[in-house]
Amino acid sequence: MRRFYGALLALYGIATMLLLTGVAFYIYSRAAGTNRRQPISYNHKKHLALELECASCHLGIAEGRAQARIPTVEVCAACHTSDDENPKAKAVRDYVSANKPIPWKKIYSVPDHVYFSHRRHVGMAKLDCAVCHGDISKAEAPVTRQAVKISMARCVDCHYKMKVTNDCMACHR
Repeated sequence: MRRFYGALLALYGIATMLLLTGVAFYIYSRAAGTNRRQPISYNHKKHLALELECASCHLGIAEGRAQARIPTVEVCAACHTSDDENPKAKAVRDYVSANKPIPWKKIYSVPDHVYFSHRRHVGMAKLDCAVCHGDISKAEAPVTRQAVKISMARCVDCHYKMKVTNDCMACHR
């Protein structure tokens, strides 16, 4: 009987470890931006070669808004009209002509208890987008995962190097 309970306890321990490993993997994969297929084959390199800036499409980066925005169909419609004959832009034109939102998959996010302001980091501190998003200027395929892992340790280290506040209440709400 003692062996039975010992085996049962060992099985319980293994099952608990597997469950915790699964939960940890799920949390990490969400934080690390697992591969997410985007609805349009967007080419950052091509758009940036046209001398567009990140803020041309990602509204709210340097303005008074705290959050940057994933480009809306209205932003895309500013350039991709029905006159645009580029066959690779057909998917964009289809969303524009249907006036349907483009269902972009969000790649970067911070937990709800963290306050991150693009206005402070890009607008005021003049940080280059590549600091947190990697060198997106070379990306010819849509972004499907984080190029740079966002973590508290990384943020604290950057704040320390830049000699800005590491007061918890500056970022945690």
